[in-house]
Amino acid sequence: MEERTVRTLRDSVLWIASVAAGLVAAAGAALDSPAPWTVDDIVLVEEASDWTLSRDGALAVWVRSHVVKVDDEEKRVSNLWVVRLADGASRPLTRGDDTVSDPAFAPDGLHVAFLSTRPVPDGDEELGKTQLWAIPVAGGEAFPLTRFDRSVLRV
Repeated sequence: MEERTVRTLRDSVLWIASVAAGLVAAAGAALDSPAPWTVDDIVLVEEASDWTLSRDGALAVWVRSHVVKVDDEEKRVSNLWVVRLADGASRPLTRGDDTVSDPAFAPDGLHVAFLSTRPVPDGDEELGKTQLWAIPVAGGEAFPLTRFDRSVLRV
């Protein structure tokens, strides 16, 4: 690997580690507060998971999960977010009330593959609930890569 790539990757990992340390510190400060956590606090907590780095170390994609009301019921939904590690600018890649997981950059870095429960356009009702999708990193519409009769389990 080129020295510049290794340095960029190292810097990216250090940035993610510093963000994680900040979150831990913030959680520690929150624990010092006298108000005890409630069941709602635990259920409604937002979560960041499934972090993955682009090959060049310039971008990270992650899954943001939170609870929303859908048809008067609370439902945990998740969407993909992308962050430029050089300046920390982030934006959502996906939207909606479905769930996503397991993002992975395509080898060319132009797309992100992920699993989702979103309905497949013109999909047969016999399709599995979770299918493999892809979305351009630059933004745009996600498109299905699979139409299997069983759910896809891993990218």
